[in-house]
Parts: sequence; C-alpha cells; structure tokens
Amino acid sequence: MNFMGRFQASLNIRYHESPWQGLLWALTLYLIASLVIMPLGATIVGLFYGYGLEEVFQVLSGSSLESASERAIFRWLQAINQLATWGLVGLFLLITVGDFQKVMNLSPSRQALLTSMTLLAVVCMMVSIPLVQLITFDAESFSLPAAFQTLEESLESSETLAEELLRKIITEKGFLILSINILVFAVIPAICEELFFRGFLQHTFQRIMSPHIAIILTAIIFSIIHFQVFGLFSRFFLGILLVYFTYYSGSLIPSIIAHF
Repeated sequence: MNFMGRFQASLNIRYHESPWQGLLWALTLYLIASLVIMPLGATIVGLFYGYGLEEVFQVLSGSSLESASERAIFRWLQAINQLATWGLVGLFLLITVGDFQKVMNLSPSRQALLTSMTLLAVVCMMVSIPLVQLITFDAESFSLPAAFQTLEESLESSETLAEELLRKIITEKGFLILSINILVFAVIPAICEELFFRGFLQHTFQRIMSPHIAIILTAIIFSIIHFQVFGLFSRFFLGILLVYFTYYSGSLIPSIIAHF
C-alpha cells in the first residue's frame, strides 16, 4: 500500500474510533489548503495575467477591481478558494471515512423521495426569501452599544466594501460573464460548501451528539465562517434549512440544489 493509501486507512480508523480526530484533520487540511494551495493558485493566476502576488491579493481584498482582468482574477481566486478548501477537503474526508456514498445516496429506490425533497427544498428557499431579507441587517438596523462604536464602524465599512465589490462583479455585462458568475458564485459554492458542511461536518457532529444539536451547531459554524456580520442570522436560518433538507432526505442533492 502506498503512502496515500496508508494515510487514508489510518485516518479512517482514527475517525471511526473518535470523530473528534476527524474534526482535527478537517481543520488541519483546511489550513493547509488556505496557506499552501490558495497562495499557489494565486501565484499561477497572477503569472497568467501578468500580476505580482501582492497585486493579486490586493484584487482579492477588493481594493482594486477596476479592470476586466482584475475582475477575472477575482473570479478565479474565488473559485480556487472554494474548490481548494471546502470542496477538496470535504470530498477527501468523505471518501476517506467512507461516507461519500452515504451522503450522496443516489440509489434508484430513493429517487421518488429525492425528487419530492428537492422540490420541497426549492419551494422552501423561495418562500423564505422575505424572511431572510427581514432578518438581514443593514447599516441603519445594525447597532452596537456605544462602547463598541469603533467596532460597529469597522464592521459597517467592511460590509459596505463587500457589497460594492459584489456589485462590480455581478453587474458586468455579457452572456459569458453571466455564465461565469453563475458558475463561480452559485454552482461551485453549492457543491463545495454542501460537501463540507452538510456532508462531512454534519455527519461527524451526529456521531458525537444528538442530530438536532448537530444541525444547529453546523448552521452556526456555516454562518460564522462566512465572516459577514450583517447576514449572520439570515445565513444561520438558511443553514438550518439546508441541514434539515439533508437530514430528512438522507442525501446532499436537495441541499445542493437549494443552495444553488
């Protein structure tokens, strides 16, 4: 057995002995992807467009998105980040611990259930849009005590920058640009985030605690990890819906489509 095979076998055994070790491996692999794969991908993208690494990370921060090439770099980096962190880490862990087939669950005998749950998931997501908008903060509704005024201003500035950045990206015209935006900001996150959060993380938590506590904890982490304060509660609510779609259907398919 080669090194990778031995590593996967060892991780599988340790995970089933103690799911907490699986969470530790998830954190370790996420950090490796963030600190190694992401900078490597940024370097390659930068070289392709003639940008230095520092310039590439300025683009990623949103401080420079004026040219078409800078917006293209930003899209590339978003895709690489999703694929390298949540996507590859989630897929690797699910395959290693033997849960991939379980969480996808595409057996013919379940097609009717999956179809009905997917339709229900889509309807629920559409119907919940007004509630999501209601519980999403904006600069006027978000307020902290006077002692935290500096923090409040910093958070509002960060959210404003993120909104302006997204506006620059999604308002660029052209069918090709629209298709790329859908791929980068809808298709890839729907698959990658569901593999990690509703696939690996939820199922790991369910080995440690009751399913409903696992669902709430998964939704909390899903919301916090996006580092967007204004959408904290709305993303938590959506995270709850996505986890329950997975829990009751026994498959990631409804949550992936609902997330998309």
